[in-house]
Amino acid sequence: IGVGHDQHKVALELRDINNGVVGYQVRNLLPTAKPKYITRFYKNTTDVAWFLGNKETLVITEDYLSSYRTNQDTGYSCIALLRTSLTDKTLMQISDLNFKQVYIWLDPDEAGIKGANKVSKTLRHFLPTKTKIFTVRSMKEPKECSPKELKETFT
Repeated sequence: IGVGHDQHKVALELRDINNGVVGYQVRNLLPTAKPKYITRFYKNTTDVAWFLGNKETLVITEDYLSSYRTNQDTGYSCIALLRTSLTDKTLMQISDLNFKQVYIWLDPDEAGIKGANKVSKTLRHFLPTKTKIFTVRSMKEPKECSPKELKETFT
Protein backbone atom coordinates (compact mmCIF):
# COMPACT_ATOMS: atom_id res chain seq x y z
CA ILE A 1 0.00 0.00 0.00
CA GLY A 2 1.56 3.26 -1.03
CA VAL A 3 1.22 6.55 0.77
CA GLY A 4 0.06 9.30 -1.57
CA HIS A 5 2.50 9.56 -4.46
CA ASP A 6 5.23 7.70 -2.57
CA GLN A 7 4.68 4.07 -3.52
CA HIS A 8 7.80 3.07 -1.54
CA LYS A 9 6.15 3.93 1.79
CA VAL A 10 3.68 1.92 3.84
CA ALA A 11 1.41 3.38 6.53
CA LEU A 12 0.40 1.28 9.53
CA GLU A 13 -2.18 2.12 12.19
CA LEU A 14 -1.04 2.20 15.82
CA ARG A 15 -3.56 0.92 18.36
CA ASP A 16 -3.78 1.30 22.11
CA ILE A 17 -4.61 -1.24 24.77
CA ASN A 18 -8.35 -0.82 24.01
CA ASN A 19 -7.79 -1.42 20.27
CA GLY A 20 -8.45 2.24 19.47
CA VAL A 21 -6.46 3.89 16.69
CA VAL A 22 -4.05 6.33 18.35
CA GLY A 23 -1.61 7.14 15.59
CA TYR A 24 0.32 5.83 12.64
CA GLN A 25 3.73 4.76 11.51
CA VAL A 26 5.02 5.32 7.99
CA ARG A 27 7.75 2.89 6.95
CA ASN A 28 10.01 3.87 4.08
CA LEU A 29 10.88 0.71 2.13
CA LEU A 30 13.87 2.14 0.28
CA PRO A 31 17.07 0.70 1.85
CA THR A 32 18.91 4.03 2.05
CA ALA A 33 15.93 6.23 2.94
CA LYS A 34 16.17 8.54 5.93
CA PRO A 35 14.20 8.58 8.07
CA LYS A 36 13.30 4.91 7.89
CA TYR A 37 10.25 5.39 10.14
CA ILE A 38 7.96 8.30 10.89
CA THR A 39 5.77 7.67 13.92
CA ARG A 40 2.98 9.97 15.09
CA PHE A 41 0.58 9.60 17.99
CA TYR A 42 -2.50 11.79 18.06
CA LYS A 43 -3.97 10.41 21.26
CA ASN A 44 -2.07 10.30 24.52
CA THR A 45 -3.38 6.91 25.71
CA THR A 46 -0.25 4.93 24.81
CA ASP A 47 3.22 5.25 23.34
CA VAL A 48 3.47 1.71 21.96
CA ALA A 49 1.45 -0.40 19.52
CA TRP A 50 -0.66 -3.07 21.26
CA PHE A 51 -1.86 -6.37 19.80
CA LEU A 52 -3.99 -8.10 22.43
CA GLY A 53 -4.42 -11.84 22.44
CA ASN A 54 -3.78 -14.44 25.12
CA LYS A 55 -4.15 -12.73 28.51
CA GLU A 56 -1.42 -14.81 30.19
CA THR A 57 1.53 -14.18 27.88
CA LEU A 58 3.01 -10.92 26.61
CA VAL A 59 5.75 -10.62 24.00
CA ILE A 60 7.61 -7.30 23.84
CA THR A 61 9.22 -6.51 20.50
CA GLU A 62 10.99 -3.51 19.06
CA ASP A 63 9.00 -3.02 15.87
CA TYR A 64 5.44 -3.09 14.63
CA LEU A 65 5.74 -5.94 12.11
CA SER A 66 7.45 -8.22 14.65
CA SER A 67 4.62 -7.66 17.14
CA TYR A 68 1.94 -8.09 14.51
CA ARG A 69 3.46 -11.34 13.19
CA THR A 70 4.05 -12.76 16.67
CA ASN A 71 0.48 -11.99 17.71
CA GLN A 72 -1.01 -13.47 14.53
CA ASP A 73 1.14 -16.63 14.58
CA THR A 74 1.05 -17.41 18.33
CA GLY A 75 -2.09 -15.73 19.66
CA TYR A 76 -0.06 -14.04 22.40
CA SER A 77 -0.53 -10.42 23.39
CA CYS A 78 2.27 -8.29 21.98
CA ILE A 79 3.53 -4.76 22.13
CA ALA A 80 5.83 -2.96 19.73
CA LEU A 81 7.94 -0.51 21.69
CA LEU A 82 8.85 1.38 18.49
CA ARG A 83 12.20 1.94 20.25
CA THR A 84 14.45 -0.05 22.62
CA SER A 85 13.16 1.33 25.91
CA LEU A 86 10.11 0.95 28.11
CA THR A 87 8.27 4.05 29.32
CA ASP A 88 6.58 4.39 32.71
CA LYS A 89 3.19 4.56 30.98
CA THR A 90 3.76 1.25 29.20
CA LEU A 91 5.16 -0.32 32.36
CA MET A 92 1.96 0.60 34.22
CA GLN A 93 -0.21 -0.86 31.43
CA ILE A 94 1.77 -4.13 31.50
CA SER A 95 1.47 -4.28 35.28
CA ASP A 96 -2.29 -3.64 35.17
CA LEU A 97 -2.84 -6.57 32.79
CA ASN A 98 -1.11 -8.97 35.22
CA PHE A 99 0.51 -11.30 32.66
CA LYS A 100 1.88 -14.59 33.99
CA GLN A 101 4.85 -14.52 31.65
CA VAL A 102 6.59 -11.86 29.63
CA TYR A 103 9.02 -12.45 26.77
CA ILE A 104 11.36 -9.69 25.62
CA TRP A 105 12.52 -10.08 22.02
CA LEU A 106 14.23 -7.00 20.69
CA ASP A 107 16.45 -6.79 17.61
CA PRO A 108 19.79 -8.66 17.71
CA ASP A 109 21.86 -5.50 17.16
CA GLU A 110 23.81 -3.70 19.90
CA ALA A 111 20.98 -1.29 20.71
CA GLY A 112 18.45 -4.14 20.89
CA ILE A 113 20.63 -6.26 23.18
CA LYS A 114 21.26 -3.35 25.56
CA GLY A 115 17.59 -2.39 25.43
CA ALA A 116 16.44 -5.96 26.18
CA ASN A 117 18.72 -6.11 29.23
CA LYS A 118 17.39 -2.79 30.51
CA VAL A 119 13.73 -3.75 29.90
CA SER A 120 14.30 -7.08 31.67
CA LYS A 121 15.87 -5.35 34.67
CA THR A 122 12.99 -2.83 34.85
CA LEU A 123 10.31 -5.53 34.62
CA ARG A 124 12.01 -7.70 37.27
CA HIS A 125 12.11 -4.73 39.61
CA PHE A 126 8.55 -3.58 38.97
CA LEU A 127 6.39 -6.65 38.29
CA PRO A 128 5.38 -9.21 40.95
CA THR A 129 7.94 -11.96 41.54
CA LYS A 130 5.41 -14.56 40.34
CA THR A 131 5.64 -13.07 36.81
CA LYS A 132 8.09 -15.11 34.75
CA ILE A 133 10.30 -12.90 32.58
CA PHE A 134 12.34 -14.29 29.68
CA THR A 135 14.69 -12.62 27.22
CA VAL A 136 14.76 -14.25 23.79
CA ARG A 137 18.26 -14.40 22.32
CA SER A 138 18.07 -14.95 18.57
CA MET A 139 19.98 -13.79 15.53
CA LYS A 140 16.62 -13.22 13.87
CA GLU A 141 13.98 -10.61 14.55
CA PRO A 142 10.49 -12.05 15.11
CA LYS A 143 9.32 -10.66 11.74
CA GLU A 144 12.00 -12.79 10.02
CA CYS A 145 10.76 -16.06 11.56
CA SER A 146 8.34 -18.55 10.11
CA PRO A 147 5.12 -19.25 12.05
CA LYS A 148 6.66 -22.57 13.16
CA GLU A 149 9.83 -20.85 14.42
CA LEU A 150 7.78 -18.30 16.33
CA LYS A 151 5.69 -20.99 18.05
CA GLU A 152 8.79 -23.09 18.88
CA THR A 153 10.50 -20.06 20.46
CA PHE A 154 7.92 -19.91 23.22
CA THR A 155 7.60 -23.65 24.00
